[in-house]
Formats: sequence, C-alpha cells, structure tokens
Amino acid sequence: ILELTENNTLKSIIQSKGRLNKIREDFGVQIWLDDFGVGYSNFDLVSAFNFDGLKISKELFWDLYRNDKILLKHIIKFMKSKVNIIVIEGVDSFDKYNFCKEQLCMMQGYFLNEVRNNVLNEVRNNVTI
Repeated sequence: ILELTENNTLKSIIQSKGRLNKIREDFGVQIWLDDFGVGYSNFDLVSAFNFDGLKISKELFWDLYRNDKILLKHIIKFMKSKVNIIVIEGVDSFDKYNFCKEQLCMMQGYFLNEVRNNVLNEVRNNVTI
C-alpha cells in the first residue's frame, strides 16, 4: 500500500496520476489517500484519482461525530462510491466503534488497541501450563 497524505497537493497528485497507475499495475500496489479531511485532501482529489482506499482523519471524524453525524454518514456514503475501502481513524470509544461498524467501515484507534489488550490479558489469566 502506498499512502498519499495531505502534504501532496491536488495538482501534483493529478499530474502524477499516470505514474501512480503504472506503479499500481506493474507492482500490484494499492494507492490510498491518508488523512482525508485535513490539509489539501478534498472531494475533487477523491473524484479525480481512482484511489483503492481512503483514511478519514481522526480530526474530521471527531468533529463530525460530535457535531453532525448526518453529514458524516453522507460523506462516508459518497466516499464508498469512489473507493474500495474506507478506514476511519481515531476510534476511541465503544459508541464510535458501533457507528463505524454500522457504516461498514474499517477502523483504527486507541479503543481497538485497548480491547485487544484486554482480551489478551483475559486469555493470559485463564491459561495454565
């Protein structure tokens, strides 16, 4: 996976479109847009380039989750029409986990790490050798 971040401007990514597609084809690399919602990431970029995946920034997720879940759902729905996989960054609570699960999005965040650690600790505490 090759992740492009908001440091890449719309113009430079579109100008590199041919080279990025060649890398994708020649090496089987997926092209992802990271940190959508901050910096230069925008809807024009998502529409102009055929990304394999997109990661919604935790800042955008937290803001819209707190202030406008309807808009957040519409953004996710639009993105799903443009990319194969969406990952939502910053999942730090059970409520946010459930929201992402309802939207059928992959997720990453502190909450998931805590759940994993709790499960591992429970397994370790119940295993006898």
